[in-house]
This record gives sequence, C-alpha cells and structure tokens, in this order.
Amino acid sequence: MTVMTDWQPGRWYRINQPNGLLWMETSNEQEARREAERTGWPLLRFWQRTDSEWRPE
Repeated sequence: MTVMTDWQPGRWYRINQPNGLLWMETSNEQEARREAERTGWPLLRFWQRTDSEWRPE
C-alpha cells in the first residue's frame, strides 16, 4: 500500500454490493467488518485530508 502522509482515516465504513449499489454505511468498525466477512464483499473506509494555509486578510 502506498503511504499517504497527508491523508487521515475517517470514521466511516461502506460496503457496496457487487452491482455497485450501496449495501451499508456505518461508523461502527466492528459492525462493518462483520458484515463484510459475512457477505464476502469488500470493505471501504473513508479517508480524508484537510488542506490549510495562511492568507492575508
């Protein structure tokens, strides 16, 4: 896996059905992992980054 130093893991997880439709979305990691294991569908995690800078007023 590529190291993404400016990206941080979010708290949301998602599982999509094989046809691409959303199956579930939750902030409960254990629930998401159990459901991914039960269905065999990939578990996605939301990653985010926040850019910031100083600007004149």
